[in-house]
Amino acid sequence: KIFQTSLSIIKFQEGKLIAFKYLNGELSPYKKFKYEIGKTYTEKDYDDNEMHRCGAGLNVATLDWCLRDTNCDIKKTYLKIEFDAKDIVAIPYASDGKFRVKKLKVIRKVTKKELKKAMEVME
Repeated sequence: KIFQTSLSIIKFQEGKLIAFKYLNGELSPYKKFKYEIGKTYTEKDYDDNEMHRCGAGLNVATLDWCLRDTNCDIKKTYLKIEFDAKDIVAIPYASDGKFRVKKLKVIRKVTKKELKKAMEVME
Protein backbone atom coordinates (compact mmCIF):
# COMPACT_ATOMS: atom_id res chain seq x y z
CA LYS A 1 0.00 0.00 0.00
CA ILE A 2 1.53 3.29 -1.02
CA PHE A 3 -0.59 5.26 1.43
CA GLN A 4 0.62 3.61 4.64
CA THR A 5 2.08 5.70 7.44
CA SER A 6 4.80 4.75 9.90
CA LEU A 7 1.99 4.06 12.38
CA SER A 8 1.04 1.07 10.20
CA ILE A 9 3.69 -0.97 12.00
CA ILE A 10 1.27 -1.53 14.88
CA LYS A 11 -0.81 -3.81 12.66
CA PHE A 12 2.01 -6.36 12.84
CA GLN A 13 2.55 -6.32 16.61
CA GLU A 14 1.54 -9.21 18.84
CA GLY A 15 -0.14 -9.20 22.21
CA LYS A 16 -1.87 -6.29 23.86
CA LEU A 17 -1.16 -2.82 22.47
CA ILE A 18 -1.63 0.56 24.11
CA ALA A 19 -3.21 3.75 22.81
CA PHE A 20 -4.98 6.71 24.38
CA LYS A 21 -8.23 8.70 24.35
CA TYR A 22 -9.11 11.98 25.93
CA LEU A 23 -12.42 13.03 27.42
CA ASN A 24 -14.15 16.27 28.26
CA GLY A 25 -14.98 15.45 31.86
CA GLU A 26 -16.41 11.94 31.59
CA LEU A 27 -17.49 12.08 27.93
CA SER A 28 -15.69 11.70 24.62
CA PRO A 29 -15.59 15.09 22.88
CA TYR A 30 -17.09 13.94 19.57
CA LYS A 31 -19.56 11.15 20.30
CA LYS A 32 -20.41 12.32 23.82
CA PHE A 33 -19.92 8.71 24.93
CA LYS A 34 -18.98 7.77 28.49
CA TYR A 35 -15.96 5.47 28.84
CA GLU A 36 -15.44 3.69 32.17
CA ILE A 37 -12.26 2.25 33.66
CA GLY A 38 -12.06 -1.53 33.35
CA LYS A 39 -14.79 -1.85 30.74
CA THR A 40 -14.41 -3.34 27.27
CA TYR A 41 -16.18 -1.71 24.32
CA THR A 42 -16.95 -3.21 20.92
CA GLU A 43 -18.13 -1.34 17.83
CA LYS A 44 -19.81 -3.26 15.02
CA ASP A 45 -20.57 -0.21 12.85
CA TYR A 46 -17.11 1.06 11.94
CA ASP A 47 -15.48 2.74 8.96
CA ASP A 48 -12.57 0.65 7.71
CA ASN A 49 -11.73 2.97 4.83
CA GLU A 50 -8.21 4.23 5.43
CA MET A 51 -8.80 7.15 3.06
CA HIS A 52 -11.11 8.66 5.73
CA ARG A 53 -9.16 10.54 8.39
CA CYS A 54 -12.01 10.33 10.87
CA GLY A 55 -14.87 7.88 10.80
CA ALA A 56 -17.19 5.58 12.70
CA GLY A 57 -15.55 3.25 15.16
CA LEU A 58 -13.60 3.54 18.36
CA ASN A 59 -11.08 6.26 17.63
CA VAL A 60 -7.85 6.10 19.63
CA ALA A 61 -4.48 7.77 19.25
CA THR A 62 -0.95 8.21 20.48
CA LEU A 63 -0.63 10.23 23.66
CA ASP A 64 1.18 13.03 21.84
CA TRP A 65 -1.72 13.25 19.34
CA CYS A 66 -4.18 13.60 22.25
CA LEU A 67 -2.08 16.30 23.85
CA ARG A 68 -1.73 18.22 20.57
CA ASP A 69 -5.47 17.96 19.90
CA THR A 70 -6.25 19.42 23.33
CA ASN A 71 -3.50 22.08 23.35
CA CYS A 72 -1.91 20.13 26.23
CA ASP A 73 -4.90 20.76 28.48
CA ILE A 74 -4.11 18.53 31.45
CA LYS A 75 -7.47 19.38 33.01
CA LYS A 76 -9.01 16.96 30.51
CA THR A 77 -9.20 13.26 31.30
CA TYR A 78 -6.77 11.08 29.34
CA LEU A 79 -7.31 7.33 29.25
CA LYS A 80 -4.87 4.51 28.65
CA ILE A 81 -6.51 2.04 26.25
CA GLU A 82 -5.62 -1.58 25.50
CA PHE A 83 -6.43 -3.39 22.26
CA ASP A 84 -5.21 -6.18 19.98
CA ALA A 85 -3.66 -5.52 16.56
CA LYS A 86 -6.37 -7.72 15.00
CA ASP A 87 -8.94 -5.17 16.21
CA ILE A 88 -7.46 -2.28 14.20
CA VAL A 89 -9.95 -1.39 11.48
CA ALA A 90 -8.25 1.67 9.95
CA ILE A 91 -5.05 3.65 10.19
CA PRO A 92 -5.81 6.58 7.89
CA TYR A 93 -3.11 7.13 5.29
CA ALA A 94 -2.54 10.72 6.43
CA SER A 95 -2.76 9.90 10.13
CA ASP A 96 -0.62 11.90 12.49
CA GLY A 97 -1.42 9.55 15.35
CA LYS A 98 -5.15 8.77 15.32
CA PHE A 99 -6.68 5.48 14.18
CA ARG A 100 -9.76 3.28 14.63
CA VAL A 101 -10.30 -0.03 16.36
CA LYS A 102 -13.38 -2.21 16.72
CA LYS A 103 -12.66 -3.35 20.27
CA LEU A 104 -10.82 -1.79 23.20
CA LYS A 105 -10.52 -1.94 26.97
CA VAL A 106 -10.14 1.13 29.15
CA ILE A 107 -7.22 0.42 31.48
CA ARG A 108 -6.87 3.56 33.61
CA LYS A 109 -6.60 7.33 33.68
CA VAL A 110 -3.23 8.80 32.76
CA THR A 111 -1.80 10.70 35.72
CA LYS A 112 -0.95 14.39 35.59
CA LYS A 113 2.68 13.43 36.30
CA GLU A 114 2.70 11.18 33.19
CA LEU A 115 1.13 13.94 31.10
CA LYS A 116 3.71 16.50 32.23
CA LYS A 117 6.51 14.07 31.43
CA ALA A 118 5.05 13.44 27.96
CA MET A 119 4.86 17.20 27.37
CA GLU A 120 8.53 17.61 28.32
CA VAL A 121 9.45 15.16 25.58
CA MET A 122 7.34 17.10 23.07
CA GLU A 123 9.13 20.40 23.74
